[in-house]
Amino acid sequence: MMAESQPFRLSIIEYLNAAPLNYGFKHGLGWEHFHLKFHVPSVCADRLRNG
Repeated sequence: MMAESQPFRLSIIEYLNAAPLNYGFKHGLGWEHFHLKFHVPSVCADRLRNG
């Protein structure tokens, strides 16, 4: 029996210039493998820095 893997956590922004990329994460092939959190860019950077 295979163990179920954890979704890949992403902190992304909801700005217009990121819309094509965000659409892929929300609706594209493999979308169920992502856990999305929407933040402003400075918070995304802080979350990345803090692990």
